Amino acid sequence: MSTDVKPKQEPPIGVRFTPETRAFVVEQAKKNFRSLSSEIAARVERTRQEDQSVQQQGAAA
Repeated sequence: MSTDVKPKQEPPIGVRFTPETRAFVVEQAKKNFRSLSSEIAARVERTRQEDQSVQQQGAAA
């Protein structure tokens, strides 16, 4: 019997885009050698970090 514990995966999130936005993200994913899912995740993470930075700068003022 194996005792390997696999990390729990989060359930997928369905996201709807306009055709124009989807085409843009698909093109960016190709340019960045990422899957569509990875491109979306990277962009959300980058935005989260930027938002956090802005909030921290506002708190320091």
